[in-house]
Amino acid sequence: MNTILRNWKTSLGGVIVGIMAFLMGVPAFLSALQAWGSHQPVDWRSVIVSIALAAGSAALLAAKDGSNHSTQAEVTQASVNANK
Repeated sequence: MNTILRNWKTSLGGVIVGIMAFLMGVPAFLSALQAWGSHQPVDWRSVIVSIALAAGSAALLAAKDGSNHSTQAEVTQASVNANK
């Protein structure tokens, strides 16, 4: 089964955080570039926070729900792959 569908809780959280990071990160990044280009002080804190949020959303998309359990066939296949 598709991992994103099986882990819909964390996938939904990742999408929401990703959208927030994008909406917060783009203006921060553009204003940082503009300030840097005009030799003004840059608000690096906003840029770093938006990058951290984007990294967190990527981690959420790869995460597995705690209520989602592997089937016996998946465990067997993982064991076979690990022993190769």
